[in-house]
Order: sequence, then C-alpha cells, then structure tokens
Amino acid sequence: MSDQTEIDFGDEPEPEEPKPAAKPAKLIKPIVFTTGAKGRDDGMKRAIDHADAVIEDWGVRAMNILLIYVGAMASGDHTICEDIRQYAEIRGLPNPPDKRAWGSVMTCASRRKVLRSVGYAKARDPKVHCTPTTLWEKL
Repeated sequence: MSDQTEIDFGDEPEPEEPKPAAKPAKLIKPIVFTTGAKGRDDGMKRAIDHADAVIEDWGVRAMNILLIYVGAMASGDHTICEDIRQYAEIRGLPNPPDKRAWGSVMTCASRRKVLRSVGYAKARDPKVHCTPTTLWEKL
C-alpha cells in the first residue's frame, strides 16, 4: 500500500472551452441637443413672425408689456407666462394667432436677464388641464 492516498472527487467535468469575448458594444450616436434647440428656435421664429404679420409690431408690443409687468414685480418674485398674457389682454394687446408666440417673448426676456426659468408650475387655464408651465423669476 502506498503512503499516498488518492481522494476521489467524483467525475471531474471536462474543462470548458473559453467563451469568446463579448462582441464590442456598438457605439450609440450621442444626442445632439443643438438639433432640438434649432427646432425650438425655428418654431419660435415662425410663431413670432406670424404674429407680427397678422398684428403689426405684436412682438415689440408684447415685450414692452412684459417689461411693464415685470417692472412692477419685486426682485425674486415668480410668475408664469399665463399671468403676463392676461395682463397684456387687459392692456389691450390682441392675442397672437398662436399663443406659442409668447415663447419668443419669454425667451427674449430671459436672454436679456429680465427673468430666469426656475422650474415649473401648474397652468391655471382650464383648457390645458394643469399642464406644467415654466415658472419665471424676476432678476
């Protein structure tokens, strides 16, 4: 009898073939946000141009009313575009053919550092069913 004892581990499995390396992941094209921004800007331009074509100087008049409205706000106060639109109607500014024309006015005010976007609030117009709308803060 030998001094070495063999230990029986049962049937040893055949060594597995090495698995092929995973296929390299396909590169996903990055989202180009400039495309979305271009579409936004093109749409705002069309809306304001249409409003100006139907109502003479609508954009300038709307901006002037916005500046009066915001001028009466305290620094740090908040508003939504709907409030400014209602104020404009009271002041006699006709509604633009498409309310989206106000997007250009609000964006222009933001770029001029009159207002800044600080989040969202629920719209009060019952026709839009509490849709989130941009909340603006006076600077």
